[in-house]
Amino acid sequence: MKTRIALTLTSSALLASGCEEAADKPPSPPSSGTAGPQAAQAAQLAAMSKAEVKRLLATVERAQAPEPKMGAMCYEMVSAPARMEYVCPACGEKTLYEKEVSLTWTYQLDACRRLFKGLPMRETMTLDESSFCRKCQPGTNAPSLRLLIRFDDGTTNVVSPVRSEDLRLLRDFLGGKLAAKDAQDFETPLKTHLPRLRLLLGVPGNRSTTRP
Repeated sequence: MKTRIALTLTSSALLASGCEEAADKPPSPPSSGTAGPQAAQAAQLAAMSKAEVKRLLATVERAQAPEPKMGAMCYEMVSAPARMEYVCPACGEKTLYEKEVSLTWTYQLDACRRLFKGLPMRETMTLDESSFCRKCQPGTNAPSLRLLIRFDDGTTNVVSPVRSEDLRLLRDFLGGKLAAKDAQDFETPLKTHLPRLRLLLGVPGNRSTTRP
């Protein structure tokens, strides 16, 4: 039986407000945050326990690393289109990007949206894609995703850029696993990804972008 770890979310504010988590189904158009007034209020109130995160990181570090497991050996490569049309979920504005951005983000952006919706504790996080919109952020030519995680000590950790592999690490760590599974189902010990996990989670004493 695999060793599993559990994460505790500080949710007293959520219980007091009576808010309910939004249904986990894709909105139309896709959005980086939860939808609806109740879900928006829940997202503002929810916070992750930083002390618990530190404890769990230490648990992963001390645990015996599981053996790597092979995933899919053959898969079809799909080329990105020459242009990417981005529709902002906040303002509805369309932004066109040429091949360089399209190659990087056409499939990454969709993958990150899907992975974010499946993250444990996602009500404590925001996946910010506003830099893709030239109306919301004029002059942006190299867009990227930002991940914000709110903690119970009043801080918010902000990391940019983040990609699908980062969200997979968080999915498996917060899901109580000791191995991370990539897009081809290849599993590697989370212990080998601890530096990146610490950065994503804003652990003090490491390079992070934690700010009050």
